[in-house]
Amino acid sequence: MLELRITLNIVLGYILGIIMGLYCKISIVFFYMIIFSIFQVTHFLKRRSNYIEKRKFKIFSLRRYSRYLKIIFTKRVIIIIVISSIIANSVVLFQNSKYKNLYKELDGKEVKCRCIVVSNAMEKEYKNIYKVRVISVNSIKKKYEDTYLYVSVKKNLKNVIDSNLKYGQELMIKGIFIEPEIRRNYKGFDYKEYLKTMKVYGTIELRDAERLKEKSINSFFVYVNNLGIKIKNNVKNIFKGDELGVFLGIVLGDKSNISKDTVEDFSNSDISHILAVSGMHLAYVIFVFRWLFTNIVGRKYGNIFTSFVIFIYMFITGFTPSVVRAGVTGLIFLLSENFKMRSDTWENMATSMLVMLIYNPFLIKSTSLLLSYAGTIGIILNNKILLEVNKIYWKNIEKKLSRRKITFIKSIIKIRNNKIFIKIEESIILTVSVYLTMLPIMMLIFNKCVFLSIFIAIIVGFVAVPAVVLGILIVIINLFKINIILDALVLIEKFLISIIINLSKFGSDMIFNNINVITPNFLEISIYYITLFIVMCLLNISSKKKLNQSCIRVKNLINLLKYRLNQSKNKLIISIFILVFVFSIIKIIPTSLKVHFIDVGQGDSTLVITPHNKKILIDGGGSSDENFDVGKNTLIPYLLDRRINQIDYILISHFDNDHIGGILTLMSELKVGKVIVSKQAEDSHNYQEFKKIVREKNIDVMVVKKGDVLKIEEDIKINILWPREEQIKQNVLNNNSIVAKFCYKNFSILFTGDIEEIAENEILKDYEKNENILKSDILKVAHHGSKTSSTKRFIEAVSPGVALIGVGKNNNFGHPSESILELLKSKSVKIYRTDENGEITIEKSFFRKEIIIFATKNSCKQI
Repeated sequence: MLELRITLNIVLGYILGIIMGLYCKISIVFFYMIIFSIFQVTHFLKRRSNYIEKRKFKIFSLRRYSRYLKIIFTKRVIIIIVISSIIANSVVLFQNSKYKNLYKELDGKEVKCRCIVVSNAMEKEYKNIYKVRVISVNSIKKKYEDTYLYVSVKKNLKNVIDSNLKYGQELMIKGIFIEPEIRRNYKGFDYKEYLKTMKVYGTIELRDAERLKEKSINSFFVYVNNLGIKIKNNVKNIFKGDELGVFLGIVLGDKSNISKDTVEDFSNSDISHILAVSGMHLAYVIFVFRWLFTNIVGRKYGNIFTSFVIFIYMFITGFTPSVVRAGVTGLIFLLSENFKMRSDTWENMATSMLVMLIYNPFLIKSTSLLLSYAGTIGIILNNKILLEVNKIYWKNIEKKLSRRKITFIKSIIKIRNNKIFIKIEESIILTVSVYLTMLPIMMLIFNKCVFLSIFIAIIVGFVAVPAVVLGILIVIINLFKINIILDALVLIEKFLISIIINLSKFGSDMIFNNINVITPNFLEISIYYITLFIVMCLLNISSKKKLNQSCIRVKNLINLLKYRLNQSKNKLIISIFILVFVFSIIKIIPTSLKVHFIDVGQGDSTLVITPHNKKILIDGGGSSDENFDVGKNTLIPYLLDRRINQIDYILISHFDNDHIGGILTLMSELKVGKVIVSKQAEDSHNYQEFKKIVREKNIDVMVVKKGDVLKIEEDIKINILWPREEQIKQNVLNNNSIVAKFCYKNFSILFTGDIEEIAENEILKDYEKNENILKSDILKVAHHGSKTSSTKRFIEAVSPGVALIGVGKNNNFGHPSESILELLKSKSVKIYRTDENGEITIEKSFFRKEIIIFATKNSCKQI
């Protein structure tokens, strides 16, 4: 197969080279030199050795099965893979170096950039963002030529030309260059890597702009861009609200007009793919225009005109990976038909992949690309086998039932053999084929295991087909203003869109539809795909009437394996028992204590994992933005990435939004053992919501006060130092926060919530006879480093070696205060801040005295 498919060989090598460049960050040439050296040494030793091994038959033998690899990976295939991987690896290393140099030279500096606008405005709440192609930066041309940047324009900016940049304009802009953020938490969203998949180096916050040329780009591209804007404006005159958003989504992949709730419904129902233009959409574009052009100018010229339409459609929809894959494949199919050449599915797919990776090798990290190709591969590998198995299954049923004289059953068989039902059956099998391949990827990316939505996806698929086709026709007819036909089509289209929206709501409301799952690891994903491959091979063999030699060998090996396992049944049982016993012992052995101070923006959240694997969450962040749910978007994905779907204890210091916001969502979504709170002096909205969730989920609540001690496990306890029974009346939420000292052997952390000076003074009074109880190795600084907290006396009483400050980057509160930072530094306290360091992890070994601290954005420290 590989011998005949040259493009596929090149792509395999190209992917290998990219992966080595991205993750190993070394030249692949060294890797090949090591492999070649090992091969030469083993070959030399084999020739020199006079020892002739007596060969015995082994089921699991590398020598036995390596010959199949030799058949696939011939010398020609290996040479192609090696050459293409070296080229790809060199490109990635060069590009990475270019990115690093640009960040080093420009980050935080004011730049003067000559550029061309290559996108329309991407509208945000307070700003518009444009993509520009750089001609020169600070009058240096070659160094930055043909790089891409985002330009951020505040909507109230007065001195920008018309406060609105346009596609194709050549500009001289001034602004501050901002390097993109890396991930701030474990496996969190990496904005820098995401921008690389868009070929964007960073963002310029615009201060001023001067127009040099109105049109500095190819006229054809300007025309196509204007055509896309015209199509969208025309559609906006016909549809309104979510109908407009869904129409633009299913026809052009533009989701900007869909409400947040509707997007969430589509996501929860697992039918978001119909709002992102994919191969399915492009297939219908090709179908409609090919039919139109073939009837007007004939098949040959119809294919050529359709090819132009494909390119225009790819341009309007933004050249997304799924569209490019389907577009290039479609172009190859149409042109091969014109030139009467054979079109191979694997080669077509490999060609589209190669085109994208040559343009931008970082696209290998694109979620859209991964899902698009995984779905297509699933169809190619699984669909035919499942169809054949299904056909045989129904034939066997018909044979059995044909002997029985039951009229009702025979009528069901006749209905089932109807063409419509066969098509429905084929659609179901096609969807299952895709889901089988994409399931681990979806669990890896979205932490969702979707069961019932597969049926919603099938139903939506039947509605989406006419909706997309009608949508394309509406766009065409609307351009030519044929209103008589347009009105009738729009009426049908609105009906179809309303069905899709209602199905998304129904799917979203189903209780067991979306289940949160922990992020699968590499081993689990490998086992799944190996199992799927074996099952599909067995189904393929069972569905064949005539077996070839390879299939006969596989059947013989399976029978031999069964025989061997049956012979050594007792040994197998004993081995399994020993493995279970060993893993049980390993689980009992205590590990290190790990404390993760999570970056949740302007808020606090700490995850403690004890040596015996108990999970304690102290606070859960929040957000001043009502449209951003910290629990859903940050905290839950973080926990699932850490393979945690159950929390044993949640300690809520107080009910301010920046401490409780994420907890409320988490309690609704994940399993929670006990929640620790103090007596509330104020019946806030958050507290009311908390009580409602506690009742619904039947969660245990522990109300604590000063003097309580919670024993979590051996050597681990939490001392509640505050609040006392009689509460402080000033700023009741903050000053009556729980102050808890977490103790593990001789190591301790003091969690202080948002207490202010008045509470700190009262605590010092209460413990003035026993100040040692306040002394801690690490202090979670109160109230995000506000100047109203962390008095000198309190810091001296705690005497920490390390201070942790949970604070949002560029927050509007002025946190942390410079005076507090200076005070901590004067006491030789090492400061870690989530705005500068991202997530901070503290590890205390069971066997060692020192603690290790490391952060997402800097190197580790030993204390």
